[in-house]
Amino acid sequence: MRTALEMYEFAIKNGYGRDALFIRRGLKHFEVIANYLTPEDDVVLTFLAEYKINAKNNIGVSAFALTNKKIIIGQHGVVTRERSKQVMLKNINDITKKTYYMAGEIVFQTIDDVFSALFVPKCMKKVYKAVISHMDCLRTSSARLNESPQYVIPAQVPIDPMCDEKMTKRIMHFKKLADEGFITQEEFEAKKRKIMGI
Repeated sequence: MRTALEMYEFAIKNGYGRDALFIRRGLKHFEVIANYLTPEDDVVLTFLAEYKINAKNNIGVSAFALTNKKIIIGQHGVVTRERSKQVMLKNINDITKKTYYMAGEIVFQTIDDVFSALFVPKCMKKVYKAVISHMDCLRTSSARLNESPQYVIPAQVPIDPMCDEKMTKRIMHFKKLADEGFITQEEFEAKKRKIMGI
């Protein structure tokens, strides 16, 4: 996902957020995020929620995007025109959920501060499950990248069976995400090709 429309449609199609928003307003929030994406960013999850800073200040409905490196929060407003926040995944210490009578909250604790996303409880549970699943996947992938060499193995060198096992596990993880509806079949096939080096 790279465009505001793709991110918005993903969030709405999966029930990740405030689908009652007018499409124009939701797209504006995701346009803010699209402006901050770098070529290295691979967006894996998007959602719309009320954005809260330091567990006190409710900023309003915003778009959230989880990439392979960071969480980007974007809001397009009338007064502030554009507001964004980027948090590197390595700086997130904890992610928790809270359920209230009429709302649910996902709380992100970082090295420097705390911010959260507010939803209706049913939606919060779906988004929380997706966030945790993607964070686990990204952390596992990152750990594997750090332990493996960063060069291409020539074709004539036999592939290590442990490497083959790791590739299979990664592919199976993305297959599970596709089966559960967190990613599309096309996204799964693209991830599989990338893992296999095709």
